[in-house]
Amino acid sequence: MSRTAAQHTAPAPQPSAQSANHENCLEEGRFPRCWKEGRLCLLRKEGRPPDSPNGYRPIVLLDEVGKLFERILASRIQRHLVETGPNIHACQFGFRRGRSTIDAVAALRDFGVLAASQREGVVAVSLDIANAFGSLPYTVIGEALRYHGVPRYLTRVVEHYLTGRVVLYEQRGVRSARAMTCGVPQGSVLGPLLWNLGYDWVIRGVQLPRMITVCYADDTLVAVRGKELDELLRRAAVATELTVQRIKLLGLRVALPKTEAMVLGRTRGWGQLPEGTSVRVGAVCLLASTPPWELEAEVLAERYRLRAEARGRDELPDAEEAERTSRTAAERLRQRWRVTLEDSHYGTGTIEAILPVMDRWVDRRKGALTYRVTQIVSGHGCFGHYLHKIQREPRPQCHECGVADDTAQHTLEECTRWAVERATLRAETGAADLSLRGVVETMLGSERKWKAVASFCEAVMSRKEEAEGEREAAVDAPPLRRKRQGLRRRAYARLEP
Repeated sequence: MSRTAAQHTAPAPQPSAQSANHENCLEEGRFPRCWKEGRLCLLRKEGRPPDSPNGYRPIVLLDEVGKLFERILASRIQRHLVETGPNIHACQFGFRRGRSTIDAVAALRDFGVLAASQREGVVAVSLDIANAFGSLPYTVIGEALRYHGVPRYLTRVVEHYLTGRVVLYEQRGVRSARAMTCGVPQGSVLGPLLWNLGYDWVIRGVQLPRMITVCYADDTLVAVRGKELDELLRRAAVATELTVQRIKLLGLRVALPKTEAMVLGRTRGWGQLPEGTSVRVGAVCLLASTPPWELEAEVLAERYRLRAEARGRDELPDAEEAERTSRTAAERLRQRWRVTLEDSHYGTGTIEAILPVMDRWVDRRKGALTYRVTQIVSGHGCFGHYLHKIQREPRPQCHECGVADDTAQHTLEECTRWAVERATLRAETGAADLSLRGVVETMLGSERKWKAVASFCEAVMSRKEEAEGEREAAVDAPPLRRKRQGLRRRAYARLEP
């Protein structure tokens, strides 16, 4: 063996001897003791204190020959579940072939779409189980094997597999051993399947009307739908309590501080957006060079569906085909995004300026979008037009030159107050067209031109903001213009119970 290690080669396999050994173990219903010993390895969790036990993830390194036998057991159990059953619940998406987190999210999305079609809202509560894989009792696994009708010869081997397990570890240089009395070995082949079998009882619990439980391994999401806010909250509380109680009956514990809830859709009682409020997602995403999430999700889901279908046919695409599929998906995403922007009714000025050069804007490698540049390109800044629109100014006029309508375009092209800065910009960029579309085109010309435009925006907008601050702080400033001191925060505080 040492000679083999020195040559960096593996020992020649002995398939006949290993096969005979595995057959004997299956016939005798045993799992050799030497394969039950595992060496503990602790992996640091990012963001956790190094002196806390919760700051580490335990992984058990097991014998490779034993893991090969585990694979045989897992394969036979899975075949029984699929062909004979009862199978693991359809809402368990973890550790199952052909399923992933995308499928779990899709199940929640379908639930939300159904709720929206009936004018209902959704409350989803995520539950975190403390030390899930290390706490599942062996008795629960045994009961699960019997419920799912796993053949007796496999049940005997699994029961022996769980008996007499030992974890080896070092503490202050001293090697120690600890007997395991519960939990599935992390790092094993059979452990994930045994977890799914044992935890399946939680998913098969009593389901309320308009309720769904979605799991990915131990990550559990309880979702309910309803029309009225009070009804929805009551239903969510009852559904969560039922699930938590079933988890406790398994001998597991829910980490309540990590429990989170989110609301999908809208129900009566949540209140409405103020009249005239708009969320300019299209312009914001275009400025950030990031496609809207819903479009990305659609394309990713389509790519995943194609891969899942290929896996179902036992076909694995080669690297060239995978690259071609990714490129086609990216082109399709860009085209859908462009169509969405063309149909947008908000942020049209920004979209019309960038859309003709959209590919160059999104694919650029240089040119940071600063706060001041964003103000100019979006028109959201200390412009009379914008301040009047959000009811911070009585009129949209320009305070610098007196023009009736102070817009970002006026600041770029016309305002006499910024003639010197404008002349400097033209000299550095050679730009004759200072329309918003022309400025965007100029910025994409070179890194030097981008910096020149950014310098102009910084100089002009910082001084406009200073002047706005002085007007707000003036003693004789009208109430509309005075600087607000946490009005939104106090308004929301009054709504709290």
